[in-house]
Amino acid sequence: MNIWQRFGFYLGGFAIGIVFLMFFLSGKKTQCNYAPDARVLSNISKKERIQGHHFSLPVTEDSIYLRLMKKANVVFSKSIVDDGECNTYWIETDNYSFEVVNCNETATFQNLNKKNN
Repeated sequence: MNIWQRFGFYLGGFAIGIVFLMFFLSGKKTQCNYAPDARVLSNISKKERIQGHHFSLPVTEDSIYLRLMKKANVVFSKSIVDDGECNTYWIETDNYSFEVVNCNETATFQNLNKKNN
């Protein structure tokens, strides 16, 4: 079997695998969140959002929430993790910084600070 036949078999198997993945994963909300920031933000987005104290933006409106969390970064040095059932994450965006208390079923947004740019 020469190199071109091997290459042809490889591409054929690769194409079958891609079709297989597209068929089985097409109807699901599949995400590949490998970075710690992406996993935390994805986990928060799946929970019921609650507006806590000192948080003036409504978190129930999806448009404001999505704009706020779209370019958010989790600051793990200011976050409190592995503290019982709820972890507190410090999140910063371009214009705001705030805390999110991430429990098993709810995510409470609190202590909103506007950055001076």
